[in-house]
Amino acid sequence: KDTEQQLSKINLHRYRFGHGCFAMAFSRFSPGILRLVKFIGIRSDKVEGFRMIEQCRKEGGIRSHYAGIFLALYRLEVLGELEAASTLVNEGLKASNGSSLFYWIGSLIAWKYTKMDDSYFMIKTALKQLKENAEIATYFKYELGLHYFLNSDWVTALDIFKSIAVQSLPKFLASQKAEVQAIAKTIRLPLPIN
Repeated sequence: KDTEQQLSKINLHRYRFGHGCFAMAFSRFSPGILRLVKFIGIRSDKVEGFRMIEQCRKEGGIRSHYAGIFLALYRLEVLGELEAASTLVNEGLKASNGSSLFYWIGSLIAWKYTKMDDSYFMIKTALKQLKENAEIATYFKYELGLHYFLNSDWVTALDIFKSIAVQSLPKFLASQKAEVQAIAKTIRLPLPIN
């Protein structure tokens, strides 16, 4: 509480998000590690962390969308609270003008409700929102391909997986080339690597 009183409004918003995530992450550790963490002076209060992230989300500052995403995923995947996660996603979509991450979480919720048409719509909408971020778009394409695969639409699923491979393969090969060159130099192998 003393720390919160000393911070400006924008820094308080950042503090609540960071400290809340930190507290919730540490609360997931085993009891033995928690005793050690407590011994060195770090508090891991899940309830307090949850409260701080929720406050951060409600304040509407720069980290509020991330707080909403964090809470929606936590409620969906850890607590299994589908209704609460749905509410957070709907509020997040309104507050963020349709963030692709909220659409993605919405597709996960629809999937868990076995509303596959809604799930398709949400993941397709998430993909449309991501024009410039190829890394996340690749993951969303994989999710869409998985939807088609599970719906036994093999041709569409295969086309999506092929496009992911074509998009990702050059980057993967470039990273492997650098690793092979580093290994070759380390063990002094005369490898002709272009």
